[in-house]
Amino acid sequence: FSLGNYDNYYGKRTAHSRVDPRLAMLDPEWFRGARVLDVGCNSGFVTVAIGAHFSPAFVEGVDVDPGLIKKARLYLAQRGSVDADGNAVHRPAQALSRGRNLDYFPLSCPVNLGPLPIITLPPPTPSKSDASNSALPAPPPLFPHNVRFRCGNWLQEPNPSTSALKFDAILLLSVTKWIHLNWGDEGIRRLFRRCYHTLEKGGRLILEPQPLNGYKKRADMSDEMKRHFTEMKLVPDDFERVLLEEVGFAS
Repeated sequence: FSLGNYDNYYGKRTAHSRVDPRLAMLDPEWFRGARVLDVGCNSGFVTVAIGAHFSPAFVEGVDVDPGLIKKARLYLAQRGSVDADGNAVHRPAQALSRGRNLDYFPLSCPVNLGPLPIITLPPPTPSKSDASNSALPAPPPLFPHNVRFRCGNWLQEPNPSTSALKFDAILLLSVTKWIHLNWGDEGIRRLFRRCYHTLEKGGRLILEPQPLNGYKKRADMSDEMKRHFTEMKLVPDDFERVLLEEVGFAS
């Protein structure tokens, strides 16, 4: 777990609540109609919740651990089979007047028969023809089709400034400690620069740094992590300064 890829990590955080408490700190308007990237998504609880409740155009979760990505996809399939709140606006009025929820599946269905298959649609990308077309754009896909997961080390992927796909919001929730310990100060700076170049102009970075005392507890997991911890010049309290003064973010 030297990369922070703890199985059931979100389960431990939300043992006394069905909803991750961090969701209450997020403004739904940050995500409505937006393209969202969740870096270090773990088993996908937050990613799926954003897709289900905040109406993004799409949300992509990426994690370095293939086992966690598999769990995230299974969780998405189960959630998509049990409820699909986003489809409520498309229910026939007659069915609604009778109080029937045509998108509801009892929990026993995916448990006994397996989850419904989810067709993951490719994320929408802007084009010149979109800007010149007077017709209204197609609505974004509804949950669960607006959520996807992939396995990868986002920090080491190709230069984001050359990619046509940009995001309106990026989440870094409880991942900076692991990047800091594994790649040092330069890894943190690289992470923040990647976020800056991956975001659309006016995009939003949502950062949850971990306190320094948590670093001390994990630095002994490998010699490299111990070395990076010993050589650290940056601490979490410096992140805001780095983002604003070095990288170019605005508060």
